[in-house]
Amino acid sequence: MADNYFGAILVNVTSMELSIVNLKTGQRAEHVKSTVAIGENIYNHVYIDLQTVVDAAEALRGFLQIIKDYGITRYKIWGSQALSSAPTQTLSATSSTCGPALGSTGYR
Repeated sequence: MADNYFGAILVNVTSMELSIVNLKTGQRAEHVKSTVAIGENIYNHVYIDLQTVVDAAEALRGFLQIIKDYGITRYKIWGSQALSSAPTQTLSATSSTCGPALGSTGYR
């Protein structure tokens, strides 16, 4: 049954959305939206606040849990063009990178 569903995640500057679609009927089975306010930082060409990145990661984890609950194996994440223009910053304490890492990916 899970093969009949597809998960689509869109990450843009004002929100993140998950839609799960029944591929057989074309009907949306689930829609979840999380507000992540990173637009002002991006449009002002400043670094995205670490807490905003943490909030976005938490929302993505929640979306992935919903996908897992449905048993979906085919999903895709898209990021808006504005995200790819965000400045990046390396955190020296953890050697992690913040910024446009939420860009689009291939099928999972």
